[in-house]
Parts: sequence; C-alpha cells; structure tokens
Amino acid sequence: MNPHQASVQRLSEPIPSFTEDSRQVGPHALFFATRGQGFDGQNYVGQALSAGAAAAVVPLTYDSSSISSDHLVFSKHPNMLLALWAREWYGCPDEDLRVIGVTGTNGKTSVCQITETILNQTILNQGREGPTWASLGTLGLRVGETKITLPQALGSPNTTPDPK
Repeated sequence: MNPHQASVQRLSEPIPSFTEDSRQVGPHALFFATRGQGFDGQNYVGQALSAGAAAAVVPLTYDSSSISSDHLVFSKHPNMLLALWAREWYGCPDEDLRVIGVTGTNGKTSVCQITETILNQTILNQGREGPTWASLGTLGLRVGETKITLPQALGSPNTTPDPK
C-alpha cells in the first residue's frame, strides 16, 4: 500500500506528511513518537496532536489515559515502523542503492578512503558527472568531494545518528 494515499485506521483524512519532530507537525500529519539519544517522542504526543496531527504512532507501553485512543496507533516498534513508512513513502530508494559497509577494530578509515578514491576514479573514467557516492564515518560526511560536518548535516555529533 502506498502511504501517500493511506489513512490510519479510524481516520477519515489521508495522511499528507509524517514526522518524528512534534515541532514540524502539519495538519493531518502522522507523528511517530520515537526514542533517540536524549529524547523520547512519547513526551511530545500531546503537542503533536494539538498541532494538528491526525494520529501518533506510540509504543505499546504508552500511557494513553490522557489522550483519546482514536488518535493513537500502537506499535511494538515505532522506530522500525517509521523506517518502513519512510521507505514506502519515498518509493523504496534503497532498491537503487549499492552499499559498502566497513567494520572492524582497526583500519576502517583507511579502507573507506581507499574505497572512496577507487569509486571516484571509476566514476570519472565512466564519464559520469556529479557525486554518485557518499561516505559517513569518523572523519565526517562526504558526498562526492564535498565534506559536511556531522552536526551541520545530521544534527548529531555521532557517526551513527538516529534515523530522520
């Protein structure tokens, strides 16, 4: 089901947008009460609904005594549901991505830099223009040859930020 046309059960309005940031809720939006580093979306469900959200996706453990359950969607894993919703919403972009992951104790940054160089040369040799690769790691975020600091790009100093 395409979430652009989807409606949450018991709601008559289509869902035009979704967010996990209660400050960005628009009319009839779907709010995901996710948990992250230093925040818990459950604390903002009331604010999101007051701002016009059609519904809030909350954990099964959410205390709904002060909010009408007509505007709540209970989920065992709201963060996972947000990821799945976003994937569908944006047309499954992961199906067109090729991902290389580098893990281990030592040498990850070096391997990433070597891989970036190889990819960049391959792309140039194929006559493609523009950045067609990105790298996220200890040294920051790079999209093609453009380096972006993590706090600026992700709002997080971590190399493994919460999903947005």
